[in-house]
Amino acid sequence: FKAVVTEVDQDLNIHFRIVTTDGSPQPISIINQTITQALRERECLTPFTGHYEVGRACTAYFDFDQTWNRAEIQGVVRDETTNCGVLTVRFVDYGNVDQLFTEKLSSDVFNIEIPKLGLYGQLHNCKLFDESLRGKLMSEMNAILVDKTLKFRWENYMIRKFPMKISIYLPNDEDLKQVLLNKDLIVEDNTELDDLPSSIQHVLEVVKRSPYEANHLSFSLNVYYPVVVSYPTIYNYIYLQAVHINDPIHQEECMINEQNEKFLSSIERMRADVRSFKWVGENLNKGEAVCAKFSDDCWYRGLILKVNRVNRTADVLYVDYGNTDTVSFVDLKELPPYHVKIPPIHTFLAKLYNIRPANKKYWSDNHARMIGQALEELDNPLVAIFKKTEAPFEVDLYEASENDPRVPIRHALQKLVDRGYLEFIEPANVSSFLSYEK
Repeated sequence: FKAVVTEVDQDLNIHFRIVTTDGSPQPISIINQTITQALRERECLTPFTGHYEVGRACTAYFDFDQTWNRAEIQGVVRDETTNCGVLTVRFVDYGNVDQLFTEKLSSDVFNIEIPKLGLYGQLHNCKLFDESLRGKLMSEMNAILVDKTLKFRWENYMIRKFPMKISIYLPNDEDLKQVLLNKDLIVEDNTELDDLPSSIQHVLEVVKRSPYEANHLSFSLNVYYPVVVSYPTIYNYIYLQAVHINDPIHQEECMINEQNEKFLSSIERMRADVRSFKWVGENLNKGEAVCAKFSDDCWYRGLILKVNRVNRTADVLYVDYGNTDTVSFVDLKELPPYHVKIPPIHTFLAKLYNIRPANKKYWSDNHARMIGQALEELDNPLVAIFKKTEAPFEVDLYEASENDPRVPIRHALQKLVDRGYLEFIEPANVSSFLSYEK
């Protein structure tokens, strides 16, 4: 398809708007004509009034080209110079985001019959060469792409997962990716995460850029390891922690025990020192490591995913467990570098392997809730059998014998299969799995 590029943002998302090629009027032209006609008839648009609801449709003034455009509210921030509330708005037909006072907004809504035209995607099978080049790459891509109508290819179309993974061809039929490769701004990367839900992709990207050290445990195929589910996240994805193994018989098991000991001693030390940690300030930003209190009144290592300065809260990922929560500034402290670097993140993401919704249904939030409840109700310990040993991992979960945690008994989600909510892709056969010989 053909599209005009409107912006490349700091996350290297390429924002664009598809153009019609059948000779019919461009939808953006229809919208612009409607707004222009309203301005001619009324001289000015209706002042913005009412509640600042996230997702509310409105019309916003774009200073760069001095035009009014369709927009939606994404949040409220506070302007540090005037101490007044400022609205974060997204121009829905372009994709760019701006922070505006209400004087630059109108309650008028135009052409509701035309869907939001702004889309975005990311270049397929490549990644940033080095984090220090992010600004340079963003500037280069904006210079090459913005306001140009180019040919796009939707590479993950059949998967229908977002964000879109795209290839872009310049007017001389050059592949944009090859141009950026030649400039040493990106490198090839075939480990695409297209199968991951966008919410997980977002979290993994923030973690990747954070100062925390990733979990570096290794596992072998078709070998079972004692685990606990620290958090069932979305659909068939869960966060796991490898737990202590009595009488370890392999280097991998020794490493698991070593990491567990470091984790427990480090968290104990952090909680003993937490009174001396500084409280977070108003300049708290996304991607910062913090010490965050949880609902159990205990302190944990956290990572800022989003900041709401008006409410003085932040969305926090508890990095060693995988769960997220909205936390008040009064329950957030700065985390000293020593506690950031040691130990590595204790949890890791895994996809449930040999299981799917029954009756040809799609994965849903309801399935995730049922899986979480079913796992919570189990009395026996769990073992994970790894079917993919590179992140993101793929595992089957089994209940294990209390007398010998190395021995799987039955699939951990057997009850949900028996009740008709889930089904095995292939018959679950515990005898086919291996353990290390004692």
